Amino acid sequence: PEPGELGDESALSRLMELLPTLELSRTFRTGGHDLLGLINERFYDGAIESLPWAGTYLGHPSVAVEMVEDAWGLPKPGAAEIESPDAEIDKVLSLVAQHARSRPNESLMVVTGNERHEARLQQALVQQLGQNPSIADFISTETDEPFVIADLTHAMALSRDRVIFSVGYGRSKYSKNVDFGPLGREGGEQLLAIALTRARRALTVVTSFDAAQLDPDSVEHGAAQLREILLEIATPQLAIEPGESDPLMTDLADRLAAFGLEVTLNYRGLPLVVANGGVCAAVLSDHEASDDSLRHKLRVEPEMLRRLGWHTMRVHAFELFTDPEAVAARVAELVGVDAR
Repeated sequence: PEPGELGDESALSRLMELLPTLELSRTFRTGGHDLLGLINERFYDGAIESLPWAGTYLGHPSVAVEMVEDAWGLPKPGAAEIESPDAEIDKVLSLVAQHARSRPNESLMVVTGNERHEARLQQALVQQLGQNPSIADFISTETDEPFVIADLTHAMALSRDRVIFSVGYGRSKYSKNVDFGPLGREGGEQLLAIALTRARRALTVVTSFDAAQLDPDSVEHGAAQLREILLEIATPQLAIEPGESDPLMTDLADRLAAFGLEVTLNYRGLPLVVANGGVCAAVLSDHEASDDSLRHKLRVEPEMLRRLGWHTMRVHAFELFTDPEAVAARVAELVGVDAR
């Protein structure tokens, strides 16, 4: 189908007309909270529940924007949009090389806003293979999820640990506005959703324009959403004030803080979290009110938290009441502090 028709005539939309539908309200993706929160608010009206990634607690963002300065261009004859600025290609290649050096064990995909940008990036990457051994090794390594460059329509069925979304549209020196092609037309919202939901762990958006300088009245559909999202990412998020805590957990938090540990109560659905340098632990309790099943509490939740980078420990109210010092010592040892 044409880009604007994506989502209108999908197998899912047809099946929904014939079969009952159920909504899943919980995701087990291992991405950072800023990435999952962005997707949740934009595309699911905040209805999706998720557990937090330890990296977010340690201050590692899972969504980033790389704005390329002075990425001017000219449209092709007969076209309105300026596709695939040279400076943006250089920036993407730099990010791919950085990933190959620092995270070779994590899968990577580059998603582009148009087919021309996809083709030009592929050509530029081939030229880099003989000059950059780290890129060559990363791309040639056999894996279940090889490196790929794909435009929005080809990326629909793919996902990777990390994704670089290179928008691939620029502007001339004489205009502040950008023609976003299919992103700015009907159906552009679905195309943008594809770009933002391909990453399981982290997303980097590469642009050749400053979203703050775009006239909001000049962009529509997916382009308007993209502008809002870029501005949102650039705005520091306010810290979430913790709610009321259980007195036993509050006492445990005070004891852990006395060991010099970083402690937070009621962190994004977790009763208590503690960190020692780069080691994080989630402390779960047996007396927190929850509608989850016993299997979910004892097996599913701890396993998911471990996948998200947390050490886990479940503490019992009886222990917290009778021997809180021993419980605090066990938690401290879990994150590498000898509390004996």
